[in-house]
Amino acid sequence: MPCHHNLEEYLPAYLDRAGLRGDPKGALFRTIGRGTGQLTRTVLPQANAYAMIRRRAAAAGIATKLGNHSFRATGITAYLKNGGTLERRQQWQTMLRRERRSSMIAGAMSQPR
Repeated sequence: MPCHHNLEEYLPAYLDRAGLRGDPKGALFRTIGRGTGQLTRTVLPQANAYAMIRRRAAAAGIATKLGNHSFRATGITAYLKNGGTLERRQQWQTMLRRERRSSMIAGAMSQPR
């Protein structure tokens, strides 16, 4: 999937530094263990990601109310400005929804009853 040129550099570095490259089905954004500074296998809850974005925006002096989806909208805008099409974007979105649904079902099936 096409991405911003900075992401092409940052994402592999993050995967390597965080030790996530060997876990392709694991969560990309995870919680940090208390007192360890190490990522856990627990998915970072959306509310925690939202709070983190709000703290960082405030620390940077950004008064605009930002949230998790602010970056999604910005990414879509940049994609379209750089020649992307709404049709192709919709295909990716459909693919990602199917993958997310499949992984959620697989995760639920693997939970002990």
